[in-house]
Amino acid sequence: MNNNLYCHPKNSCDCNLFGDLHYFRNCIEEGKNGLQHYPYTSKKNKVFAYKTIFLGISTIFGLIAYYIHNAYFCWAFTFILGGQISPKILLTNIALILSLLSFSVALYINPVREIANHVTKKALRRVKKIYARRSRDLSCTTFTNANGVYEIRMAKRDTYLDLVESIHNHNDETIMTMKRINISKTLDETQKELLYNQAILELQYKLEGVVSAYQQNTF
Repeated sequence: MNNNLYCHPKNSCDCNLFGDLHYFRNCIEEGKNGLQHYPYTSKKNKVFAYKTIFLGISTIFGLIAYYIHNAYFCWAFTFILGGQISPKILLTNIALILSLLSFSVALYINPVREIANHVTKKALRRVKKIYARRSRDLSCTTFTNANGVYEIRMAKRDTYLDLVESIHNHNDETIMTMKRINISKTLDETQKELLYNQAILELQYKLEGVVSAYQQNTF
């Protein structure tokens, strides 16, 4: 380990206090081993955790529905519901509906789609902030021609809407590519995950380029 790490801060001009840390970061970047190079791998476990949570919620509501349906001789239900069957059926149906809804959400959650959508939402939030800031700046600018202000505002809005559409198109293209990777019969799971990472990384680069172009008024 480089002894420079233990130099006194007062001597920071004579030694590199963070030399080893910078070397470590450079090795990660050069070897492309950083988490930013594996956006799918770094986030898939979080998506699977959400999926598991909703499956657990579905199971809990299913068990509650089963318990309510079979609790014929439970004194608590007799006291609360007054011995009537209708409220009991209502509670059972509510629990079943909640169970089915949670199960549907769990089935809908897909790491491929969720991670791509997460990247896209971040880009959309950025362009929305840029658009809102430009709209405020335009409102604060003094114009003598009201029609000119309206035309400028509409032109900015059209550009913003075109940008949003472009972002969604990139997202749809990436999801379609990842779906094709998923159904491939010639790729094993390791190869698929490698391609997933590259597809998400490509999406990030594309969206970064689109947002930068919009920020610099070259979109």
